[in-house]
Amino acid sequence: MLGGYLRERRAFWARACAMSAFALSLGGKPERAMGRNLALVGREILSGAPLEHIPLMRQIADTTVLAFEDRG
Repeated sequence: MLGGYLRERRAFWARACAMSAFALSLGGKPERAMGRNLALVGREILSGAPLEHIPLMRQIADTTVLAFEDRG
């Protein structure tokens, strides 16, 4: 999942991080801090870093596999 499908979707996930980070930046202090962290994750995704080293991407891969398996 990380080496194939998600690798091809880097721009999608980086954009999702950026949009979420922007929305969080409009909130209170805890939300702004979370938004900064999410923006940094988006930057790391676009940097070409191995997705296996990005915890959020591992979580997305695991959740994607579980959703696929639950389709029946």
